[in-house]
Amino acid sequence: MGGAIIIVDETSEQRNVRLGGGDVPVRDEEVTNVTKWSCSQCGFVFDDETVPDRCPSCKEPCTFRDVTCYVPECGGPDNIDPRLVGKGDKPIND
Repeated sequence: MGGAIIIVDETSEQRNVRLGGGDVPVRDEEVTNVTKWSCSQCGFVFDDETVPDRCPSCKEPCTFRDVTCYVPECGGPDNIDPRLVGKGDKPIND
């Protein structure tokens, strides 16, 4: 058997000490539940926790697809995955 110790319950401060951190503490990453949605009618892309009944842009009852980036290549969850945004889809601030 190996001599590895697994720490199950560890605070950021404890992890910082274990990793030999200096003045800058190791912080837990914030987890957000915001998804980037694209409207099937007008292509509008927006952030929301859940799918609305109607598109915030065209006001139609549409279907929505998740276009959130889930891979490092497109920058992670704060970004739109360009592979999922089709023709006619426009970014949030266009």
